[in-house]
Amino acid sequence: LDNGKLENFGSDDDDEIDSDDNSEEEAEDKMQEAADDGHTMFISRKDAYGDNQVPSNSSAPAKPAAYVPPALRTKLDQDSSVEHMRLQKSVRGALNRLNDTNMASIVKDLVHLFQTNSRNAMCSLVTKFVLQTCVDRDHTLNHLLAVYAACVTCLFHLIGMEVGAFFLQELCNEFLSCYHTECQKLQQWNSKKLRAESAEEDVDKRTCNLALLFALLYNFKMIHSLLIMDIIKKLTTSMKPIDIELLLILLKNCGWRLRVDDATQFAEVFQLITTRVASMPKPSSRVQFMLESINELKAKRQKITKETAQQYDQLNKIVRSVCNLKNADRVPPLQVPLADLENAETQGKWWLVGSAWAGRAGVAGNNTLAASSAAATDSGAAVQDGSAELMQLALAQRMNTDVRKRVFVAMMGSEDYLDAFERLMRLKLTDKQDREIVRVLLQCCMQEKVYNRFYSLLAQKLCEHSHNHRVTFQYAIWDRFKEFESLQIAQVSHFSRLLSELVAAGSLSLGVLKVLDFTTLQPKILFGMQLFFVFLLTNFTEDTVRTAFKRLYAGKDLDALRAALVIFLAAYVKNCTVGLGDGGMPGYQGDRKELLKGRMKMCKRLLSEQELL
Repeated sequence: LDNGKLENFGSDDDDEIDSDDNSEEEAEDKMQEAADDGHTMFISRKDAYGDNQVPSNSSAPAKPAAYVPPALRTKLDQDSSVEHMRLQKSVRGALNRLNDTNMASIVKDLVHLFQTNSRNAMCSLVTKFVLQTCVDRDHTLNHLLAVYAACVTCLFHLIGMEVGAFFLQELCNEFLSCYHTECQKLQQWNSKKLRAESAEEDVDKRTCNLALLFALLYNFKMIHSLLIMDIIKKLTTSMKPIDIELLLILLKNCGWRLRVDDATQFAEVFQLITTRVASMPKPSSRVQFMLESINELKAKRQKITKETAQQYDQLNKIVRSVCNLKNADRVPPLQVPLADLENAETQGKWWLVGSAWAGRAGVAGNNTLAASSAAATDSGAAVQDGSAELMQLALAQRMNTDVRKRVFVAMMGSEDYLDAFERLMRLKLTDKQDREIVRVLLQCCMQEKVYNRFYSLLAQKLCEHSHNHRVTFQYAIWDRFKEFESLQIAQVSHFSRLLSELVAAGSLSLGVLKVLDFTTLQPKILFGMQLFFVFLLTNFTEDTVRTAFKRLYAGKDLDALRAALVIFLAAYVKNCTVGLGDGGMPGYQGDRKELLKGRMKMCKRLLSEQELL
């Protein structure tokens, strides 16, 4: 290059360098001015791969953002994510189509969503949509609430306990919130001196719908009677119009089952309500109607029980078929008291696996125990009133589980059969654990050196309290029939006398003998049946024996048993002398052999239908 071109080339470069320096100085001046004004100047830069880097402020370092835990990040992004919107649409669509005819398919779809998505998200969505659908300011149809309660119960059995626990917690929170709101409204109306009729008409029906939902969940055996009793006791403290309305709903829809499941607590609640009403100056018509309803339930009116139970029979059958449930396979109901649900945010949720709990032993100054603490304690804490000798005796009698030990100590440490019954009821056993009471009772009765009527009276009380105990006694007796040949003579005698007293009292029927083949009886079971009929025919009144044999015609498919008993009584009992001197009918001074012959003739006429005709 010549000198002219070289000079021109150099001057152009210098001019470009000077212009670049000036532009950089101007950019720095603008950034400084923006920083002084409080604005941020972002510069788009690219990295070595050509991607845009994060905008930065060259004038001041960026401040570190606050740490957000992963759970909160998920919660913030959950409602706006596409997946959550799609899941929300699927759950809402399934619940909107739900009815009693397609419950099986809807529950199947919901179970699939639970298996393919987060359980926490699914529990939240199901609870949200069910409460939105069922809880309205107007009265919701009972059948609609029953269908949704049955669906939640199915998910409780198929998915797990956490579904029912989550739903129950939200339901309780919503109920308490609506209840306190209604109480405040009533207080404001009273302060303004409005008429009571207008106040009751303006009561929001959301609380009533939630109370009905509690009753339905109890009818479907998702929750325990403990929670219903706690709600009833809470409502009886003030007896406002809203309290009376809610009490009527609970007693109408689940009072019949409360009387069957927990007769002792039901009697206490009845006494509490009666005392509260007696202290009222002028009970209203609704209060009088509530008392009439309770009296009808207490009097065991069969019409009321059947009408109320038949409303939910169909849905109960659907729940059993959808979940493929038998009575032995049911998940135990949630036995959570109301106080624990109210204080769940501060004390924790002991009914959920993995949740913290600081209510019973960890809170200083809290000396009150929850009503269901006996069910959660170990065997040693549950039998604080039992001595060490009883515990050693329980081990000697092969009580190899904690439940059997608790039942044994409660039974053996009692003063009489009524005290034993109350102790057993306070154990708060589940349905499966409750069967151990019958097994322990039979074993203790047969281990006694001398027969003790304590066991027969306690057995009669248990059968009177619950039909489940009758069924358990029947199966337990059938199991004893299979092992009769391994029993001792004293054990056979005790068992026969206990069975005769249960049949005479009406707790069991003679139909319990239908599993025996009277033509091929083994020696010991033959001896046991001889003792049984001798005890039954000679130790009770004629009317009692007549009633026991007439019950054979009430059962189905008992013709073969009646024919077998005619032959057995004539061949083995008519001239039997064993057992005639034991016990005896009170006040009878005649010959036992003549008494037995007279009763044999009566039984022959009964079994041949001559006296019935």
